[in-house]
Amino acid sequence: MNTQIGIPPSKTRMTDLSVIRLLVLGLALAGATAAATITTRLLVPAAPSPLHDWVLLKNAVLPLLLLAVYAATVRLLEHRRPSELAGSPGFGLFPAGLLLGIAVISGYVLLLSMAGVAHVTRGVTSGGPLRLCNEFLVPWLTAVGEELVFRAVIFRITEEMFGTAAAVVISAGLFGLSHAANPGANLFALTMLALGMGVLLALAFAATRNLWFPIGLHMGWNIAEGFLYGLPNSGLADPLQLARTSVVGSLAVTGGKFGPEASVVLVVLSLLISALLLPVTLRTHRWTSAGFRLRQPMRSVGRE
Repeated sequence: MNTQIGIPPSKTRMTDLSVIRLLVLGLALAGATAAATITTRLLVPAAPSPLHDWVLLKNAVLPLLLLAVYAATVRLLEHRRPSELAGSPGFGLFPAGLLLGIAVISGYVLLLSMAGVAHVTRGVTSGGPLRLCNEFLVPWLTAVGEELVFRAVIFRITEEMFGTAAAVVISAGLFGLSHAANPGANLFALTMLALGMGVLLALAFAATRNLWFPIGLHMGWNIAEGFLYGLPNSGLADPLQLARTSVVGSLAVTGGKFGPEASVVLVVLSLLISALLLPVTLRTHRWTSAGFRLRQPMRSVGRE
């Protein structure tokens, strides 16, 4: 069902301009993140204080704050219910995305193991329950924060302006570029990250129009990559690793210091899944044609 905004052209507000909403939503999320970070630093003692473990609360609570800020800002600017955060079917899509993310990384490890270039050994899991809990809280925070920025804000609003194809390219490209400061990052690695994971997450949102599916996919991907298999996650190593996977071969296979996200093998796997999501997007009429539009369309995110 299409939901009309109901604002006559004669009463068009400045916030109907897509670029204005893009900026305001981005600033609102950035402001909430900065406020939470500053508050945490003021209230939580630095390590090695035993009270430093309370910093984990930020990883648990900040995603909820970001979701609330996004929802409130959308209601204020766009005069609609943020259907992209709807629990139905979102809470069913979240575990589906979580399993898909784990399956993608597991498929990568399985393929390389069968080829004899990946070897999985026992990892390091000692560190106490709080550190173990953080192995799930950090991917939760990362998934919610990045999906709000790159899919709910950048993809959604650039799609309004230029169409779905351009939104996929823009959001995926910026997603890759946002990891430029990570260890092992270079032009090839960032391009592979954008082409593989960036495109997959964009189409995961486009196919469902519900943010919980890409959030789950993103979270499952990060948990599997860092904690379950002990692989570099965009150049970063998890402190706890259920298993440790060593990959030998060319950079096109291993991804180098940046990890599997710069591997051609994982990119091909990601693109194959993206190819399955594309017809779903087209069949459900959720693909917007190319064009140039400056204002918010007279419909909600959920197009059926």
